[in-house]
Amino acid sequence: MKIEQVIYEPIGPGAFRAKLVDIQERAGSFGDFVLCVFEVLDGPHAGAKVSGACSARFSTQSKLYAWATALFGKAIPKKSDLDTDDLLGRVCQLEIETRANADGKVFDRIVSVRADRQAEQPRPSAAPSGARIAAEVPF
Repeated sequence: MKIEQVIYEPIGPGAFRAKLVDIQERAGSFGDFVLCVFEVLDGPHAGAKVSGACSARFSTQSKLYAWATALFGKAIPKKSDLDTDDLLGRVCQLEIETRANADGKVFDRIVSVRADRQAEQPRPSAAPSGARIAAEVPF
């Protein structure tokens, strides 16, 4: 069996317009977390993928909450649960920095996820229900 080597090249630092293309739940030594994979949409790094991890906790104090709020482009109503599938395909602005680990390997780190006010967000395929109050956002 042949396995192709993947060459990782950091794209940061800087601000990049990106789309959330994948979300994976994973178990870690400090608890469950969510891996968010973004694809850069514009510029010389278009098509490059950048990922960031968030705790699987969804509270107003969590990174996942902040990232979801940015991806939806509006405040999330209190007592609303999050279906991570509703985030897929949404566009945002990523702020990325470049860091090096103890071995000297350089990698990108997502510093922040901000709303992309000019992005046309995808509409959910299913009709909103329950606490959902807007067609473009599932609350």
